[in-house]
Amino acid sequence: MNCWQTAIAMGMIIWVAGGLALLLVPNELMGTTQRMIHIVEILTQNAPSGITAGLLLRPKSASTPASLSKIAAASL
Repeated sequence: MNCWQTAIAMGMIIWVAGGLALLLVPNELMGTTQRMIHIVEILTQNAPSGITAGLLLRPKSASTPASLSKIAAASL
């Protein structure tokens, strides 16, 4: 997976685990409209955090020998 795919996947995992799963089941304390509003609220709070974590915590790609030789040739 590239960097952005990892970040989006991480954002969705944090969104689902951090609140969506609990809001999908009907609840007598929270009406349908309020649950839908909270689903969007949790999405806007948790998904950006997960995307940021995915971008910051994913290791950089290792340089291949071919790319190193191109860099060396360009510096000459």
